[in-house]
Amino acid sequence: MEKQNFKAIDDLVLGIELIVLKNRGSLSNDDVVLLQSCNVKLKEFKKLKKRESGIPKELIADIISIMLRVFASINFDTIL
Repeated sequence: MEKQNFKAIDDLVLGIELIVLKNRGSLSNDDVVLLQSCNVKLKEFKKLKKRESGIPKELIADIISIMLRVFASINFDTIL
């Protein structure tokens, strides 16, 4: 189970990095900073290696909150 949790973190970090890397102008500088802060939080957690308790719900809530702020600010009509 713990390997699966850390694989999920690695996948999320990679996904966020790809979103930032492939930004085609739809993300503001603030959005990029928020996404990078997600990655910092995820990487810091992974370094702590708190495997016995799993991923804290507070961390998950922080990441979801940041992602919602970023993607709620994008006007998807202009992308499609």
